[in-house]
Amino acid sequence: MNLFSKKIGVLLLSIVLIFTFAACDGGTETTGGNEGTEYPKDNIEIIVPSGTGGSLDVTARALAAHAEEHLGTNVIVENIPGASFTIGVQHVLDSDPDGYTILVTADTAFAYIPLGLADEVDYTYEDIEPVSRIAMNQNSIAINADTAEKLGIEDLEDLLEYSKENPGELTVGYSSMLYDVWRLSLKELGHDLNVVHQDSGGQAATQTAGGHIDVYFGAMPGILPYYEDNKVEMLATLPYESKEEIPAIDEYPEVDDALGMSKYGPISAYAPKDTPDEILDFLDESFKEISQDESFIEMIEGQGLELFYQDRKEFQSELETLCQEAKEFEDVLKNLR
Repeated sequence: MNLFSKKIGVLLLSIVLIFTFAACDGGTETTGGNEGTEYPKDNIEIIVPSGTGGSLDVTARALAAHAEEHLGTNVIVENIPGASFTIGVQHVLDSDPDGYTILVTADTAFAYIPLGLADEVDYTYEDIEPVSRIAMNQNSIAINADTAEKLGIEDLEDLLEYSKENPGELTVGYSSMLYDVWRLSLKELGHDLNVVHQDSGGQAATQTAGGHIDVYFGAMPGILPYYEDNKVEMLATLPYESKEEIPAIDEYPEVDDALGMSKYGPISAYAPKDTPDEILDFLDESFKEISQDESFIEMIEGQGLELFYQDRKEFQSELETLCQEAKEFEDVLKNLR
């Protein structure tokens, strides 16, 4: 063999070795920083069981905006509203437990709704995998500005007095069964409002601002823009003070006591039952990283929410406690059936 042939042979052997090592390396490469697996290889879908514009939607889209950096893939948000969150929740329960379908919802989806819709819902918190708590709803009670001026309602005390003297005259809009607890708790105190259920908090806020509904029960993100445009008056924030000029609910002790734990509204991420632990842990760790991202914090707090990250273990324990304690409202929720 001449020298030229030897050189060609060595060159060909080198090329083969290069591609062989590349192929071997590609077979073990991980994505998204999840060492030991190839998850995630595809886009992740977040299901929001309510319409656009509400606090669940805002939280999900804030997560999606930071997904590529922290999860190593894109996140697509899909809204599946209806039937007090149950349609979207059921969609996730029926999804493959592979980490590619995530639910972002209020914990009320598993605390109150199965109690209030016991004849229609056959799932409980034991049928879903808690991943992380992400944010805390800062809730609010607001009234259409024209309605408030017309009726002389300047604060929550005025609203309560009017609804007692004129039972069922004022309409209230909301999307979550959590606010059914509010309404029925107030009714037991003699304050009667006529409910008009909505598909999302954003829709309830729009309808209130437009004068189609008198009163709004819901999270701050939906109603805040209309408050800033003077289309609604904010009467109270729950569970704590959000803006100095708006009274917190603890200034009204009777109502504060009646609402109890229903004042609180954690927003959390869940996965289908039997999702592998390594995927759940990876998602939890990724959400923890996102919760420490200043840009994410600004997005959440800028919409009137509070950052409220809890890891998987702590969340699972507190979810069980919440669902057990929610049973104190079971008699109230029976009135919905």
